[in-house]
Amino acid sequence: MSGYPFAARSDGRQSAVNSVCDAERHRQWRTLVMIPSESICHPQSAAPLAGELGNIYAEGLPQPLLSHDARQAAYDVPRFASWRTRLSDKRFYKGTENADRVELIAHDGIARAFGRLEGSPEPDEIYVNVQALSGAAANLSVYEALLKPGDRIMGLELGHGGHLTHGSPFNLSGRTYEVHSYGIDEATRRLDYERIRAMAREVRPRMIVGGASAYPWDFDWAALRDIADEVGALLLADVAHLAGLVVGGAAANPLPHADVVTFTTHKTICGPRGAVILTTDPAIARRIDMAVFPGLQGGPHMNTIAGIARHFELILEDYEGFRELQRATVENTRRFGELLSEQGFTLEYGGTNTHMLLVDLKSFPVKGTTPLDGEIASRLLELAGVVCNKNMLAGDADGGHASGLRFGLTWLTQRGVTEGQLREIADIVRSVLGSVHTCTIWSPAGERRCRGRVRAEVLESAAVRTEAIARQLPYPPRPEVADEPPPAHNGRAALLLRGDKVRLALGQMLSARLPADRTPVRARMFNCRGEEIDDVIAFEAPSVGREERWWLFPHAGQAHAVVRWVRGLSEGYLLFDEGDLQAKIDGPTVVEPVDVRSLPADVKAVLEDCDGEPEVDLTKPYFIGQPVLYAAARPAAPEPHVPAIEEGPLRRTVLHSVHVEAGAKMVPFAGWEMPVQYPTGIFAEHRAVRTAAGLFDVSHMCALEVSGVHAQAFLDGLVASCVSRLDPGEAQYSCILSPDGLAIDDVFVYRLDRERFMIVANAANADRVKDWIHAVASGRCAIDEEMPARRLDGPVRFRDLRDAGEDSLAGLALQGPASTATLTALADAPAGRRRIRNLSANQHAVVTLAGMPVRVARTGYTGEIQGFEVYLHPDRAVEFWQTCLEAGRAQGVVPAGLGARDSTRIEAGFPLFGHELEGDLGLSMTEAGYGFVPRFHVPFFIGRAAYMRRTDGPLRGILRLSGQGRKTLRAGHVILDEGGRAVGQVTSFAYVHEDLTFIALACVEEEFRPSPGDTVRGARVPADACTGAPEPRAIVDLTALRRFPSIEEKEGWSTRYAEAAAVTTP
Repeated sequence: MSGYPFAARSDGRQSAVNSVCDAERHRQWRTLVMIPSESICHPQSAAPLAGELGNIYAEGLPQPLLSHDARQAAYDVPRFASWRTRLSDKRFYKGTENADRVELIAHDGIARAFGRLEGSPEPDEIYVNVQALSGAAANLSVYEALLKPGDRIMGLELGHGGHLTHGSPFNLSGRTYEVHSYGIDEATRRLDYERIRAMAREVRPRMIVGGASAYPWDFDWAALRDIADEVGALLLADVAHLAGLVVGGAAANPLPHADVVTFTTHKTICGPRGAVILTTDPAIARRIDMAVFPGLQGGPHMNTIAGIARHFELILEDYEGFRELQRATVENTRRFGELLSEQGFTLEYGGTNTHMLLVDLKSFPVKGTTPLDGEIASRLLELAGVVCNKNMLAGDADGGHASGLRFGLTWLTQRGVTEGQLREIADIVRSVLGSVHTCTIWSPAGERRCRGRVRAEVLESAAVRTEAIARQLPYPPRPEVADEPPPAHNGRAALLLRGDKVRLALGQMLSARLPADRTPVRARMFNCRGEEIDDVIAFEAPSVGREERWWLFPHAGQAHAVVRWVRGLSEGYLLFDEGDLQAKIDGPTVVEPVDVRSLPADVKAVLEDCDGEPEVDLTKPYFIGQPVLYAAARPAAPEPHVPAIEEGPLRRTVLHSVHVEAGAKMVPFAGWEMPVQYPTGIFAEHRAVRTAAGLFDVSHMCALEVSGVHAQAFLDGLVASCVSRLDPGEAQYSCILSPDGLAIDDVFVYRLDRERFMIVANAANADRVKDWIHAVASGRCAIDEEMPARRLDGPVRFRDLRDAGEDSLAGLALQGPASTATLTALADAPAGRRRIRNLSANQHAVVTLAGMPVRVARTGYTGEIQGFEVYLHPDRAVEFWQTCLEAGRAQGVVPAGLGARDSTRIEAGFPLFGHELEGDLGLSMTEAGYGFVPRFHVPFFIGRAAYMRRTDGPLRGILRLSGQGRKTLRAGHVILDEGGRAVGQVTSFAYVHEDLTFIALACVEEEFRPSPGDTVRGARVPADACTGAPEPRAIVDLTALRRFPSIEEKEGWSTRYAEAAAVTTP
C-alpha cells in the first residue's frame, strides 16, 4: 500500500468541509470582526494544530522533576532523552516523549512571559498547567481542586459583566457552590471595592473570583487580595480576556496577588484555542494537576498545546512587538469608544481601559417606540459587515433580552486598522442602527420581542463601506474569490430560487398569481412605494424532496438589484412597508445566479416564448406595492359575506349508544346529544384524567380537509397563525378571523402532508366555519375591509371529513398520565410504539392500534402533559372505544364526559369560545392569553389589519383563580379591586375536587394584575347589576394563580388527586 489506506485519491476539490473553510476565510477577510473574545491566530501558532501530535494520546503529565525543576532540558534533546529514559513520566501511554517535550516548552514559555512582568516571581517559581481544554474547564478545575460542594464563592454578577463559570445558575459552578455575586455601583457604573469588601465580610466566602467577560475596566488585584486576606478567602484571577494585555504590560498583573490565575490563549493572547492555569504555590499546583486529569478531563489535546508553546515562543522572540500590539489595542478601543460617543451612543460602565467596550442601546434613538435590543442590533450590523455581539447589561432580565452591544478591537488592531477607519466604522454603526424602525412582536414561544427593519439602501451602503475598509486593511492577504456576473440570454439573467417556501415568497413579491401547472408567468416586482424594480419571468422547476425550486429571469441590467432585493427580503430585515413593520416575506430563500449557457433547452425556450405584458393582479391577497396600486385603480369587489346557516335537529355521535348503555347522562350540546357525565360522577372522571386517563368522545368536533397545490397559501390567508411553519406531522392552535378582526372560531390545524391539511373546529361553530370557508374559496365575498377585491389563492379541494366515505374520520381523546402506556399497549408493532412515545406536543403520526389504522396526535384540551387525540374511521370508533377502555382498565382509564372536559380545561386555564374568547365580552385571542397565536409577520391573512387595530391599546386579561367551599363565584359575578370597585367578571367556573376546591377564570381590566398567591376578592353579584359596593355577605375571597399552570403544578396534579382518591375510597 503506497498511500493512506482510504481516500488516497481524494484531492479535496469536492469537499464540503474545504468549501466551508474557504468561505470562512473569505468572511473573516471581508468583514470587520469586533468580538472581544476573538482574534487572529498567528499562522506559525496555528500550524501545529494540524500536526502529528494530534494523533497521540497523552493522559497524565511529564516527569515532575522535568516539568518544573528542569524545564530547560526540553530544549536539550540528548539531555532530555537521558533524563526521560531513566525517570520516565506520569503518562498512562507510551510513545509520549515528544508530548513531554512540547508540554515542557509550553510551561517554560508561559512562565518566562509572566516572569518578566513587574511583581512576578522568577519563572521557576511559577507552576503551569496547560491541559485544560477551555477557560470554563480551567475554572471548574480550580474549583474542583480547592473547594468542596456547598462552599461559598463570590464572583461578578453575569448581568454586570461576569462569566458563566463565576457562579451563574446556568453553569455547574452555580449549581455546585453557594454563590454570592457582587456587582457594579449603580451611580458610578464601576466596581466599588469597598462594597465588595463589605459583602465579603458578611458572606465570608471560601473563594473570591475576579475577572469578567464583559466589564471593560481592568481589575484592582491588590485590592481584591487585601479583601481576600481579611476574610480568609482564596483569590482566583480569571484573566481570560485580559491575559494578552497583562503579558504585554497594558493591564495589571494578577500573579503577585492571586492564589490562582486562569486564562485562555485565544482572546487577547492571540493564540490557538486553549487555556492555562498558573499558581506560585506548589501544593495548589499539585491539586490542580489532579483536578484537570483525572478529575475533569481525559487526554489533553497535544496539538493545541504545541500551538500554545509555539505562540509563546513567538511572543518572547518579539516581545516589544507584542507589547506594542497590546498598547495599540487598548488605545484603539479607547478611541473607538470616543467616536461612538460622538455618534450619540452611551458607553456602559462609562468607558474602557482594556480591549473591549459596551454600548447601552436603551437610550439610543431609533424610529419607533420599542427600544432597540442587542440581538436585533447585532444581526443588522452583521448584515452590514460589522461583527459584534449582544450583551446583558445591569437590569436586563436575561440574555434573551440583552440591551447592550459588546465591541472588541483586538482583531482589527491585528489587521492594522487606522484611526480614520475607526471613525468610518463608528459612522457605519450609527448609520445602520440610527435608521432602524423598531416594533414589538409576539414570539412563537409567547414572549414579547423587539424586531427591526432597515431600508435596503441603508444596508447596501453600509455593506459597501464596510467591505471597502476590509479591502484596505493590510492583513491578512485577500483570499482567491471567483465573483463573475453570469452572462445573459435573450436579455435576461437566470436565477435559481430554492427553499421550503419559495412559492409563498414569490407570491408575495410578484404582481401575478403563480399557476399550479408549472406554466411560466410574467409579472412585475415592486417596492412598497409601487415603483417597479423589474418585470420578471418565473416558473416552477421540479422540487427536490421538500425543497421547492423556481426559475426567476430578471432583465440582465437589473439582475443584481433583483438578487439584492430577494436576498434582503429572505433575510427578514428589509423595510418594505413603513406602515407595517411586522410583516415579513416568507423564507428563507436561496438565490443562486446561474450561467444561462448551462440551462436545459426547455428552460431556455421559456425565455424566448414568454412575451406579452407582465400581469398585475390587484385581487391577489398580497404583493409588495399592492396598496399603492390598489388605491389608484379601485377594482370591483364582491359584497361582504352574509352567513347562510340553518338550525338542524339534534344529532348523535357514532358512540351515542355506547354512552347510553354505560348509563351516561345525555344533554344537548352545540347541536349534539352528548354525555355530560357517567354514573361515577364528574369528580371521579376529573380525578381519573389527573391520575390515570379519561377517554372522551370528541367525534362531534368538525374535521375539515383542505388540499391542493395552493392549500398552504390558502390557509396562510384563512387562519391567523402561520400554517407554513408546519411540517407534515405537526399541528398548531390557531383561529379564523372575519374581515373585522373578530374570531369566527378557534381551531387546530394539522399538516397531513405537503399539500394536505386538516382543520378541527368547535362543534358549536362548525356550520359557520364551513360556510365561511366555502364563501372564501369561491371568491364570492369580501375578505378585507381596506381592499375588498382581494381573493385568496386557489383553487383548493375542501371536504368535511365527518362524511368523506372511506376517508371519513371521527375523533376520540385519551387524556392523562396513563394515556401513553394505554396506546402503546394497543400498538401492533414496535415502530408504532416508538412513534407514540416519541411524539412531542402538537405532533401527530399514523399508526396501527389493535388492527385499526389511526392518526394519533399529541394534542388535547385538559392541560395534561400526556394526552392524545385519536382520529379513525367512524365505523371503527365503537370498537376502538371499547378496546381502549379494556386496555387501560387496570391503570384506571375511564370514560369521561363534557363535565370533566370543562373542569379540566378550566383548571388548565384554556379558553372556551364564547366565554374567554369573543362571546358577550368580545375577548380577543390576545386578551385570552394567546397573543402569540396571530402571526403578524404573515403579510396578509383575513382580519389581520382589523385585529391589529383591535389589540392596539388597553387590553383586558384573563385571571385563573382558586377557592374552596360552597360559597363560589359563577359566570357573570364581579371581580373587585382593593377599593371595592368592579374591575371584571367571572367567565368560567368549575369544582375540581371532592373537598370543594374550585377554579374560576375571570376577565379583568388591564391595570388589575395580581401576582400568584395574592388574595382576589369577588362578589356574588352579576356584573350588569353591580352599581355600588356589594354587601359583605356577597364577598368571596379567591387566590390568584399563574395564568397557565407551571410544569411543577401539572406534575403535582397526579399526587394531589391520587391522595383524594385514597381518602374517598371506602
